[in-house]
Amino acid sequence: MRYVKLLSAAALVAGFYLLPSCNKVINPRNPLPGNYRMQSYTKISTLSGATVNENYAFYYNSDNRVSTILFTSNDSNNFDKSAQFEYSNDTIYKTITKVKTSLVVERDTFIQNSARQITTAYFPQRYITYEYFGKLLARVNETFYNVGAASNTTFKSTVIFTSNNSDFLRNDGDLTINYPYMSTPISVAYTIFDPKAPILGTQDGVGMDLHLSSYVKGPIYITSVDNNGLVDTATYPGLQFKQSFGVFPDQVNRMGDYMQLGSFTTYGVNIYQNTHLIKSIYAKEDTSDITYVIDGDSKITQTHIATKDYTGIIRNTAVYKMQYTTY
Repeated sequence: MRYVKLLSAAALVAGFYLLPSCNKVINPRNPLPGNYRMQSYTKISTLSGATVNENYAFYYNSDNRVSTILFTSNDSNNFDKSAQFEYSNDTIYKTITKVKTSLVVERDTFIQNSARQITTAYFPQRYITYEYFGKLLARVNETFYNVGAASNTTFKSTVIFTSNNSDFLRNDGDLTINYPYMSTPISVAYTIFDPKAPILGTQDGVGMDLHLSSYVKGPIYITSVDNNGLVDTATYPGLQFKQSFGVFPDQVNRMGDYMQLGSFTTYGVNIYQNTHLIKSIYAKEDTSDITYVIDGDSKITQTHIATKDYTGIIRNTAVYKMQYTTY
């Protein structure tokens, strides 16, 4: 499972609308249980009219840490797989295999600090570091390589989060193209597949780094020619920053929070330790509105997301349905 599929953060944007939601204040007579954990969830999402069904089941070791995630989908790229988590001191080893053949399809490695916060993640083609201000994520640095494409182009990004009252307020960042093995000066032509319209750009006389100030979101295709005539092509799947976050001020963060779901499925832990449930994510290109169904024991049983494009039309929808178990 690639970082872009599960993260997020990445990342990972869909929604559901015209369904009822419950945003009640937590009743102190029914406090959030302290001994429950995620057992499974289903996700039904629509993207450009297509419906994708996903199912995830979670298993735990004797230390109450995720040991196995079984998942399947009607999407052939995510059909009948298993993620195994192994823990050794500060390191988490994650191995994704096909259930029927045991064929290994991906290996990831995560490093934790003493507070069990993920500080480093190694994915195929991606190296990511995470920095925190107390409990809150404060900075994400990513290096993306075009592994297997014989490319000399590297993409480097930094996303910085700001917060208010222990909740995410917004993020911002930048993207740099790096040429560690090419001879300068370099001539560059690129296409950014922005949601509004493709952005085309050219630049001559580039040194070892090219900063793309026009980049906000979307995949990139880039062709570079160095001083010796070497032609290099590379692609970047994209990320998103320049976002603003809204929260439900009367709802404490817990399992089922939109951002927490993706994090837990990817890392087996939650890297988003904001105080309240995420309500909205606003960007120039699209807006996601999130609502929750909460039962009498303060557990989130459903999470709904509706994502509108810059014209206000809902393009993507998703609904998560969670099941829990006690221990």
